[in-house]
Amino acid sequence: MTTFACLAFMRFDQLRLIGFPPEAKDWTPKRSCAPQRDSVGAKGSRLSRFLVLEILLALKRHGYTLHSSSDVSNSERTRDTLVFSFDLPEESPTMFAISTNASDLLHLLRAPVELQTVVEQLIAHHWPAARTASQDARLRAGLHCTELKFRESPWGFSGMSNMSDDDSACIVLLYLLAALEERGWHLYGSIGQATSISDGRAKDTWYQAVPFAVPVAKDCGDPMAPSAPAYMA
Repeated sequence: MTTFACLAFMRFDQLRLIGFPPEAKDWTPKRSCAPQRDSVGAKGSRLSRFLVLEILLALKRHGYTLHSSSDVSNSERTRDTLVFSFDLPEESPTMFAISTNASDLLHLLRAPVELQTVVEQLIAHHWPAARTASQDARLRAGLHCTELKFRESPWGFSGMSNMSDDDSACIVLLYLLAALEERGWHLYGSIGQATSISDGRAKDTWYQAVPFAVPVAKDCGDPMAPSAPAYMA
């Protein structure tokens, strides 16, 4: 029988572990468990995503793999509840996060340098209005966050430009997922950890991981081609 456990984001600064062994509270580094009250604003949103990234990695090292994430509350201050299944532990899991912010920003959090280049080239190809913003301050702070800024508003309304009914942004994201899968990075989970109260525009964060069974490498060919990699039969 599969064993399940869940993690719930409570209020603005609490995590609740349900169904995990008692020692699970010690698995996440203490420095990652700082209160989330500063989650109002861009800096706090990034920090909260780094926090969840640390938690997902810690749980994976102890055999708990994300099974699903969903909103199970009627509260206006709700966040997703994460359900984990217990399986084989993974000694050195690798993961990074992608988030769409405000109406015109895309963040890569702790992504490998080579992937940052791939994403920048892909977006420049499919959305020429995008540009890379300065990341020096964030790198000096040790946050490893690359920010891409779009001239229009692919994620919502801004001024006189409303791209919310346009398919262009969705197409860019499809190419992005395909390019990442070509290089062995698969969508591990899509988590809604912000609220409309905390940042005004609640959006999910994508967490990408290399699967435990790594797919066979192949020639990626055209880096802009939206095709998934071949797998060993």
